[in-house]
Amino acid sequence: MRAPVLLALLLACCSLALSVQAQDAAAVVPEPESAIIAHYVVLWPDILGQFDTATDTITRQMKFKHGVQHGVEILHDKKTALAITGQRGMIEVIDLEKLATVDEHPIAKDGWILRARSVTECPGGKKWWVNCERVEKKVDHFVIHEQMWFPYDIEAKELGEAVKELPEAIRRGARISPDGKSWHVFDKDLVILEPETLKETGRIELSKPLFTGMGPITLQSFDFHEGRNPGFYRMLWSMTDPVNTNRRLGGILDLDMTKLTIARREEWGVPNMGGFGSYITADHKRAYGHGGGRRGFGGRGGTGGESEITLASWDLSNGRRIAENTFKARTALGISAIAPDGSKLYLTGRGHDVLVVTGELQVSRTLELPGEVSDFIEIRR
Repeated sequence: MRAPVLLALLLACCSLALSVQAQDAAAVVPEPESAIIAHYVVLWPDILGQFDTATDTITRQMKFKHGVQHGVEILHDKKTALAITGQRGMIEVIDLEKLATVDEHPIAKDGWILRARSVTECPGGKKWWVNCERVEKKVDHFVIHEQMWFPYDIEAKELGEAVKELPEAIRRGARISPDGKSWHVFDKDLVILEPETLKETGRIELSKPLFTGMGPITLQSFDFHEGRNPGFYRMLWSMTDPVNTNRRLGGILDLDMTKLTIARREEWGVPNMGGFGSYITADHKRAYGHGGGRRGFGGRGGTGGESEITLASWDLSNGRRIAENTFKARTALGISAIAPDGSKLYLTGRGHDVLVVTGELQVSRTLELPGEVSDFIEIRR
């Protein structure tokens, strides 16, 4: 019997064993309570509005205190947002329930003009990392320097000493843990870090093959529990097919963050899911995104004809594609938001109009909003 056939039989036995484990483990992974869902839209130049997906209207809105916004970030508590304003010299703290600025943090250092590019929240809620452009003030001229990262003490409202890059341990794939107490770094393995010292306190080995012939597991970043189940992550995974190394296998798994193990792993075979990002219904039964290869994201096809876009939907119980549709649309459109039940998708790009598409991937109508759409934000907590 040929080696590939033996390997295939071995993997089939492993998959059968894992499917039994999956059924047993599924019962012990608790489901979080239903999410509280809210949508917000950021409109250029200086408006943040709450958006109602039932009526497709902005129900209330605010203006930022310091003018044009240059990025809005939702904090870990999902009740607060940060907005870079004031010609990139101010960070406004927004209470999303009140829809108002409740605090502000000037980004300044003597002898320098600093322009904030991004803000990274740290576990514990006492510190940010702020990435800044730097212009040094001389007596009769200015000197432009490279961008640097500054630690920022929130309570003292002070910048620390600049560093060229974020600490290596959190430079890639780091997020705040669901309980808000540590860093979880999704790289080759899932590594848990103490926030101040960045000392490793735990690890789930994803790079180590589960069985002979299997490769390392790669995770997608979306957590199906959306941070509402601190003891577990549920994510899509993929790995190189050990029999046919030109393709990948995929499925869904649960990570037990207390026991630091893979609690459940389901294999769906060769995945055909495109880049749907986090456009998943609130019940986690369907995913939506861009499909169709070269025509996948609001652009012209290769023939020079009208602009087209291809959207697709997937069944999240087995990873299979449910539907796909290609239709005429202006360039640069992409999915920005989804109604909680998946009945509507909202596509934006450059401009103030929003294309509404039904859950069956049919064009419904175009909305006209009172400003150019910078961002759609969906919060599930």
